[in-house]
Amino acid sequence: MNIFEKELTENYMAASRRNRVVIHDIALLAGMVKRGIMPRSVILGTGSEAKALEPVIRALGLDVPVHRAPEEQVAEFLREKTGKKIKPYALSALVEVPVEPFTEETLADFRRVVMLKNVRLVLNIARIINLCDWFGADALLLSESSACPFVPRITDLTEYRNLELPVVIFPDRAEEYMPVLHGCGFKVIGTALGSEAIGPEALREFSDERTALLFGNETFGLYEEDIEMCDHVVRIPIAEGIDSLNVAEACGIALYELTSRDLAEKEL
Repeated sequence: MNIFEKELTENYMAASRRNRVVIHDIALLAGMVKRGIMPRSVILGTGSEAKALEPVIRALGLDVPVHRAPEEQVAEFLREKTGKKIKPYALSALVEVPVEPFTEETLADFRRVVMLKNVRLVLNIARIINLCDWFGADALLLSESSACPFVPRITDLTEYRNLELPVVIFPDRAEEYMPVLHGCGFKVIGTALGSEAIGPEALREFSDERTALLFGNETFGLYEEDIEMCDHVVRIPIAEGIDSLNVAEACGIALYELTSRDLAEKEL
């Protein structure tokens, strides 16, 4: 196993970055390659299932070496390194998806963005990526503490929209990311339950502005430091007895209100 240790340790164990993911599905790998996203490394097993994948791997025209190793041996190696029970797979590929840097130069290309701070649930991120596509958001901005948007489950739920929508990773601290947004002329609009918040219909007044919609964690929402530095805060009315909306539902309502004028003009 020594010939693979450098590959496994330096690449697979580094998959904790927001834009790195290990995949085991040949169809998913093929879809990424079709979109110009090449794996950093590929390990193909030696069993009968892996042998059946060989023609597909060759047809992909990968520009990285395809290493061979027994599936159980790879799984055991990763179990020792991670302390987790790893299922033996016929295919393991480490993919690094390009993400945009959080700079004024990058943001200059966007007019409407959705920002998720410390959003952790895969289903929520997938639903919001779909909403960004449906309502015409230019990019998804994810905080460093948010879940990776490129895991196979999200790719499946979004039908590869997560690989086509520009994704930017921004710092967790409000004092680091807010000045950059304001320097680019963005109106930052958060969502919270404060009594001084505006109603969602007021978002229509910002349809011609450069706007960043900011949403917080599924359980705790936005921190006070984030809310204080927002230009405006939206409160979405809910029925009595309901604590709060799901973050994806809140995002859908906010995006609809923000883009409703554009949608009406398109219909005309």
